[in-house]
Amino acid sequence: MIRASLTNDIIFKLVFGTEKRERILRALLNAILGLKGPARITRLAILNPTLDTAHALDKRCILDIKARDGRGRRFNIEVQVSQDPDYLKRSLYYLTSLFSEQLQSGDGYDEITKVVSLSFVDYVLFPEQESLHSVYRLYDEENKTKFPDVLELHYIELSKFNKDQPQKLRSRFERWLHILKFAEFYRDQDSPIPDKLLQDKEVVMALETYRQVSSSQEVRQLLLSREMAERDRITSLKRAYKEGKLEGKLEGKLEGELKGKLEGKLEAAQVMLSLGIDQATVCEKLGLNPEDLNR
Repeated sequence: MIRASLTNDIIFKLVFGTEKRERILRALLNAILGLKGPARITRLAILNPTLDTAHALDKRCILDIKARDGRGRRFNIEVQVSQDPDYLKRSLYYLTSLFSEQLQSGDGYDEITKVVSLSFVDYVLFPEQESLHSVYRLYDEENKTKFPDVLELHYIELSKFNKDQPQKLRSRFERWLHILKFAEFYRDQDSPIPDKLLQDKEVVMALETYRQVSSSQEVRQLLLSREMAERDRITSLKRAYKEGKLEGKLEGKLEGELKGKLEGKLEAAQVMLSLGIDQATVCEKLGLNPEDLNR
């Protein structure tokens, strides 16, 4: 059975990352990043609003969402459900790539605006800390000063969010995390949406969109095709590994046998040389070359 959770990158992209869903993404960013007053996002343009189905079939490809608000700030939003030891480096790479893409030929550095990375990870990324929201900015530790506010990374560890009782959801931040982690509870049209979640129109819009997307036969077929492609890839890797392992064993065995024969010949050569037999004769009799003897 295909699990069509909201943290599936294809589902997430379709719910938040298309042009007609700009309002939903804008509300998510404002709530998670805590943007209020003048900093609040009022207009948002999604820079990669289409889903390339051929691209989506490869589970290793990154289906992130890139957006730019009315002030020119850029955002990179991504979900990650499987552990990746290099994820921090990868997220930083994508952030700096988006940062460097701002300037076109003829643009000045004064036109650079802030770039924010937002990662929702469904596993423990920072086991040494209890907080589920981690924020990183450039900072001079020795002089206790902040670098100009142009780069920012946010990591939300959904695995640390266990408030699955909607009546206890006290903030927009918690309500958004709740549906990101537990949207499957409300996937059926007959499943009632709790009153606490009804407080935010965009949260309800996200759930209704999720219901439509996750029940689409086309989307479910895409998820199934991707799972099959990934299973085929893993099977091929396992087969290649087994064949390589067996080949390695065979090569090692042959190499060991040859090495053993060579060592035996060298031992014999030492005896013959100690008896005063010249090197040329030793090499001829034992099938060795001068380099073997010198070694």
